[in-house]
Amino acid sequence: MFLFSRYLLFTSNYVVVDVLYPNESKEEYMKYRNVFPAFSPLKSSLFLLVLILTFPLGAQDNMVSNGSFEKHNNRDCLIMPWDATSFSLMMPGWNDVGSNPGLCDCNCTGEKREKRDKRRCPENIKPKSGCSMMQLEYSGGCMDALHKTQGCSDYLGAMLSKPMQLGTVYEVSFWIYIKGDATHPEYTKQLGMNLFPRKIAKPFGGLVSGTDFTLDEVRYDEWYQVNWQLKPLCDLKYLVIGVFRGKDGPPIYQLTKDEGDFNEFFIDDVEVRKVSEDKVANAQEVVKYCKYDPSEDEGTLEVIEDVNCYFATGESVLTLEEKNKLDTFAKEMKARPNTAFTISGHTDNVGSNHQELAAERIESVISYLETNHKIKRVRLVLMNQGADRPAADNTTDEGRRLNRRVEIKMSLATLPDVLYRNALEAVFAGDHKTVFKTMNAWMHFGSNFGKIMMLADPRFDPVKSNPRWKGLQDKVRKSYKNSYAYQLDEMWVADQKTRTLKYYIENLAAYFQGVDGGDTRWDVNFPELSEEQEKAQNEKHYNKLVALIDKYGYPKVSEVGERPAQAAFFVIQHQSDVAILEKYIPILYGKCMEGEASWNYYAMLYDRVQVMKDLPQKYGTQSKIIDKEKGLTELFPLEDESNVNVWRDEIGLDPIDLD
Repeated sequence: MFLFSRYLLFTSNYVVVDVLYPNESKEEYMKYRNVFPAFSPLKSSLFLLVLILTFPLGAQDNMVSNGSFEKHNNRDCLIMPWDATSFSLMMPGWNDVGSNPGLCDCNCTGEKREKRDKRRCPENIKPKSGCSMMQLEYSGGCMDALHKTQGCSDYLGAMLSKPMQLGTVYEVSFWIYIKGDATHPEYTKQLGMNLFPRKIAKPFGGLVSGTDFTLDEVRYDEWYQVNWQLKPLCDLKYLVIGVFRGKDGPPIYQLTKDEGDFNEFFIDDVEVRKVSEDKVANAQEVVKYCKYDPSEDEGTLEVIEDVNCYFATGESVLTLEEKNKLDTFAKEMKARPNTAFTISGHTDNVGSNHQELAAERIESVISYLETNHKIKRVRLVLMNQGADRPAADNTTDEGRRLNRRVEIKMSLATLPDVLYRNALEAVFAGDHKTVFKTMNAWMHFGSNFGKIMMLADPRFDPVKSNPRWKGLQDKVRKSYKNSYAYQLDEMWVADQKTRTLKYYIENLAAYFQGVDGGDTRWDVNFPELSEEQEKAQNEKHYNKLVALIDKYGYPKVSEVGERPAQAAFFVIQHQSDVAILEKYIPILYGKCMEGEASWNYYAMLYDRVQVMKDLPQKYGTQSKIIDKEKGLTELFPLEDESNVNVWRDEIGLDPIDLD
């Protein structure tokens, strides 16, 4: 989908410069590229010798490949792909660390510019040098995919050309432009870089931890260079740039009033270089560093390096060399039994049976891993790319060789998400046996939170008449503490079917934008209800809840679990009768005092009753939508703005920003 064509920084007239200085900065390149005309063999040799003797090599080499971002795929309008594979093809030398940075290029002009690009790449912000820069954002209003942490950042990651050496001082630097119209400028306190011994990723869309190297100075609406000097205490070799989680931030928030969520910054000219002793700014300021404590950031993963297996023209047979690669890679896979991987098949542009040949190559690799190493194929996400995503130029023999490949990459998706996806793939293919085999494996990993939603997934409708489906239902029911917990959670699913359930269910399966985008089979859709139908449904759920409360009492978290207890609140909250809502305010207050309910729900119920009575709210939990497209909201009137955060603090709620 995203075709790869490698940019060349140097024309054939200047290959001597390219050979001598593959890592020079853009300024050095611009300085020298027009100096040297095409050389005769004699003049070339003589000049090469002079240049080698007079120019200091090695010590000043930039250890970041493509630090200026000038080498990239010339894709129209440059919204970066969402999956890591596509990003690496688009931007050689860089990884997206499981996020979504944007490439801004001066060639993207006129009709090519989409609305999103105009925001991400404003015309008034030019690259520090050359034609390209990277745009990143921080959002304090988003949650990670597991709904455990709040705050998300785009990242850039680069493997250094070689590990940093013990006892050597290095300087990391880049140019940064921070937009001054940030929604919450405090995020800049956690903006900076970090270094790791291995490639890492943030698989669930949250934040990477470690604030050892943040900005000493923050300037807005101008380019300025930032730098840090450090002496490594281990083999640091992976650089990450972005906003990092620390003990004091960055800020998290809910959007209110006329806020957007735009905290944007731009990066250019990234360098990591050795520093000679006479260039050390201040020995006391050199940081001696290895890495942060990984126990503080369970969501960050060390990434297994990819493996590529290459094939002869028109063939799908593995050579001994490729089998040896797979033997080594299989050891890494076995060491991480709960890690999933993507496997993609590719061809060159010769012939016409690209999809069939790519599929045969994938099958050849999987069969080898299954037969020789007992690697289960359900851990792999299959992607048949055919000739659509070349890694090199198909006009040369070497380029075509590099394109005849199968790639295996560590997936940033969880193993349960991959199992769920593979079960759906089997549904789409009509392979019912594989559906139930895969879902039984998924049941060992999935939480109750996901299991009961699986039962409501309409994408499984083709197999729900199969007798084995009842077996899955029974397993889900038995996984709950008691019958009350199961019935309440079942009610939560029913209550959210016309609200948020679609998004929860879609998140159960791994989704790869670059491959799955536009494929409606992955969408979850429930019938829309009229206002009257929704009201009748809410009443039906409430009547069922009343019957359960009469039988078991108002649910306690300690007895049924957090989400089943939450279901009772949601069903009550969705009633339009003020008298019903008022009835449960003292009941919920009592459960909160017992530690059996959330004060947040109490505050929401109290405020909702106030708003329905046209009275000011107390805790600031109720907002009205003022711009649906932008997701902008505005608080309903408050009882006392000066005390709202005092009252919130009394019941353990975070303060709200009223500015």
